[in-house]
Amino acid sequence: MFESAEVIEVFLVDTIHNYYTIRFKYLSRPGSSDANASTAIPLDTHIRTIPVPGEIVLIVTAASAFAGNFRKEGTNYYLSTVNIQSSINYNGIPTSSEITRPNNVSYQNSSRGVATSPNISTPERATKTFKLLDSQNALQLFEGDVVIEGRSGNSVRLSSTINNTSRVTKQPTWTLGDPGDPILIISNTKKNTSTKDKGFRIEDINEDDSSIYLTSTQRISLVLAGPLGTTNIKIGTFSTNLSGKQIVMSSDRIVLNAKEKEIALSSKNGISISSKGGIVLESSNDITLEASTINLGFPAAYSAVNGEPLDNILTQILIALTAIDKVTNAPGTSTPVISTAQTLLNSGFHKSTKVKLQ
Repeated sequence: MFESAEVIEVFLVDTIHNYYTIRFKYLSRPGSSDANASTAIPLDTHIRTIPVPGEIVLIVTAASAFAGNFRKEGTNYYLSTVNIQSSINYNGIPTSSEITRPNNVSYQNSSRGVATSPNISTPERATKTFKLLDSQNALQLFEGDVVIEGRSGNSVRLSSTINNTSRVTKQPTWTLGDPGDPILIISNTKKNTSTKDKGFRIEDINEDDSSIYLTSTQRISLVLAGPLGTTNIKIGTFSTNLSGKQIVMSSDRIVLNAKEKEIALSSKNGISISSKGGIVLESSNDITLEASTINLGFPAAYSAVNGEPLDNILTQILIALTAIDKVTNAPGTSTPVISTAQTLLNSGFHKSTKVKLQ
């Protein structure tokens, strides 16, 4: 049997036998108070929701580590926070705690679903690591959605192309595809406090802090930070209206770091790199470019010079000029320009020691 209980304190350090133990008092048992509070540990080992003091959890008693055929010891376990206020950030209620003085504003806010801070009439009831937000709007959910939503604007949505969007408050930002086509969205944002009352929000790849979209047929309208969308250089079918099977990532910074092995980028149709700042390719070994045509600049109108063939041509020209010089000048003398050219050519000044061409 489940019993409702108010969380008094959450233990977060690892100096206790059972991690994430809470102290609580039963709401339905006469005489239950802070002074004779009990303890409980999470029921689920793998997925845990850590409550905040002042919130309500469900308590169940089940077998303990000492239970056996002849011993019936039980342990208190707690389940996830009870969704009293339908609040993403905090679900405490002012009527459950030992409030030292009346606060009509708190009662009114509670009835409207506005999060109210936990009672801090005693130090142990104060939150140790959690910051209560004035407002945190919940995601607009659609029929069939599976969603994991955090307290602070982070979420994982397993959804699909939506049918009959006129029946919902917030329209999805993904379009196209047939109803039921799958989409997965990982989103993290602070930009979801539009109102102090309850209200839905929807993911927006251009407004959220960081996002990853895994689509099947949907279109994602992404505003590109780089100049690729305005230049005359077009690679494959890439555009700002991204549709079809794809993975779209957007954030202020994206870092890929392979600590031991390689990073491989492979594409059937093209790879585009665009930046309004600089682009750096750096290696402690070699950098190789291989293609049917390699263009440096746009439009690339001039052909690059192959160093060794040019070296042979210049050598032959210099030999011919030296022969002419010997005929036209006095014995033992030479034109200074030819002598300088011979010295420079022998030194290989005109050939790069780093850039090699086929």
